[in-house]
Formats: sequence, C-alpha cells, structure tokens
Amino acid sequence: MGTRDGHRRWAGVRGAEPVPHRGLLETGEQVSKKAAAALVAQSVPAWMDVVLWARDWWYEGGSDDEPPRTVEVRRFVDETSARLG
Repeated sequence: MGTRDGHRRWAGVRGAEPVPHRGLLETGEQVSKKAAAALVAQSVPAWMDVVLWARDWWYEGGSDDEPPRTVEVRRFVDETSARLG
C-alpha cells in the first residue's frame, strides 16, 4: 500500500493520480487532493465511494493492513484517465 513519505506513490494506489488534476480542469485552479476528492465525489457519483474511501484513508491515518480495493481503484484510474485524456 502507499505511504505518506513519498517512497511509494500514494495516489496510484489509494486514490488515483487524476483527482487533483480534475480539480484544476473543473475550476481552472489547482486544488488540494482533499478538495479535488470532494469535487469528484460530487461530479461523478459512480466513483464517490472509492474517492471518499481513499480521501478518508489518507487524511484519517488509514492502515496499510486494510483490505485492498485494487480492482475498484484501477477501474477509477483507467476511467478517469480516459476521460481526461
């Protein structure tokens, strides 16, 4: 799982890299991961569960021992990347 110290990329594992960029595309301004998660949760309800889970894991000190949601996260990354690309 991801770590907060940058040794492994959290975004690619726990919430998807495109999230901050979505905030930039939606608002014209760069936003934090937390703010971008809120934007995505509101604008793409199909991914709300995964996005809010990743946000909560990150900001509430989630454990690397939690069951992975790899399949859902990969689908989110693929769909979001295709939509932004």
